Amino acid sequence: MTEADFLITLPSNSNMDTNPNNEQSNYTVKLAEPLHLEGDWEAALVSVQYTPNWLSFDQVQHIVVAYFKGDVGSSKPAIYRIVPQTVIQFASDGLTEIYNQVRLKSIVIQAVDNTAYVNDAPIKIGRLTVQPRYYDSVEALGNELVKLIKEAFPNDPLNLRYIYDFNLKRGEFVVNGGEILILSESSTVLANLLGHKTTPDSSTKADRYAIFNFGQQEPMLIKVSSLWI
Repeated sequence: MTEADFLITLPSNSNMDTNPNNEQSNYTVKLAEPLHLEGDWEAALVSVQYTPNWLSFDQVQHIVVAYFKGDVGSSKPAIYRIVPQTVIQFASDGLTEIYNQVRLKSIVIQAVDNTAYVNDAPIKIGRLTVQPRYYDSVEALGNELVKLIKEAFPNDPLNLRYIYDFNLKRGEFVVNGGEILILSESSTVLANLLGHKTTPDSSTKADRYAIFNFGQQEPMLIKVSSLWI
């Protein structure tokens, strides 16, 4: 380096008193003293420092999925609906009944067989665990859940995918030829990371939380997965 060269370190968690909205990937740093530069100068990013050993969540997440295979009609993805739903609505009477019983705490989902008949409709039950690790986007977490849900029904291929609209900041699990009900055990972590509202509310101290199939709020994963650099 020459005498005219100099380095400036810009940590993302500085000036939090004057810039409380600073985030790891979008922040403002106020210099201790102003720089007065005359003439032509070149600027370059010399290095970026971050710790790659972080997790999007730190505890194993247990999921139960109820799956109804059948003709439930066609509809546009929920993320494009102008008015969001406040409760999950199913075309399948069987899934509606399971969902209502979970909300009323009158069903113990662990005791349900792999195939249950509710209102004469065959409902298949799958159980899976989501291991703690780093997910770099909402879409990555949604796709991981899709993969695990499909693996939970090895003998009955499930046509399921996850779509995410980056402009709306909303995602949705889309099922063709059926419907699913996703229940998380004793945790709202995954729903909060995805932005998929859960029900019943955590204040009820429920053992199960039904994760909406579509996003109802801005995902928290975006904030979790940003880097402090």
